[in-house]
Amino acid sequence: DISQNPFGELTVPSDGCIHVAIAHGAEMASLPPEKGAYAPFQAKQLDLPELRYVALGHYHTFEEIHTPNGTRLCYPGAPEGLGFNEVGERYFLEVEISADTTEIRKVPSARTMYSIHRIDCSTFVTAQQLVEAIRGCSLNTSLQHIARIELTGTCPDSLRDQLPAVRDAVAQHFEYLELVEQLEPQEDYEAIARENTSLGTFVKQINERIRLVNDDHLREVLLRAREVGVAAYRGANLPLRGTDRG
Repeated sequence: DISQNPFGELTVPSDGCIHVAIAHGAEMASLPPEKGAYAPFQAKQLDLPELRYVALGHYHTFEEIHTPNGTRLCYPGAPEGLGFNEVGERYFLEVEISADTTEIRKVPSARTMYSIHRIDCSTFVTAQQLVEAIRGCSLNTSLQHIARIELTGTCPDSLRDQLPAVRDAVAQHFEYLELVEQLEPQEDYEAIARENTSLGTFVKQINERIRLVNDDHLREVLLRAREVGVAAYRGANLPLRGTDRG
């Protein structure tokens, strides 16, 4: 019954030999949120003085479990990532067991690496800025890199219109690139300034100051103050930027 502990009756002879075991099941203290409890067990049920090493399957990422009596339990994970739920390096394990020691070495095995990145586009004005940010997500690896890049924050319509061209400009840096647009349109501050509200009055006054200012740093501060003021009025949160840190 795969819903029950498969090791309930396990016994290992005390014969002076080195014993190992191979099993497929879920060690419950290490259960990843996306995995089912297939053949569930607890590490202590395999923590037998006569058992040196247990090679486990079921979890698709590397996991080593230490026990008080020294039995070592390892999930090597899948040797190849199968999708964006299996990002990063993948391994097989080389295990060398002697009379006194057990050495476990992770050996990279994947030909492809999946990764997920998030880019806040709120500070970008040009498509080149976005291109450079996406290029920065390219991994320094000889593996085939399959990436999902989530674009978040606010974005001018002019930049959103250039997303196909941006993708073409960076595609060569990836084996496959999935751009996920989660962008919000920028505020129309001129339209807000025409509102007969306290927010409209605030935006109208700061718009006038922005038009008159000649100092670039002060202009940047005013632009951010307008953005923060509107967000605060609406109860929204904004990510920190350099001007917020002084």
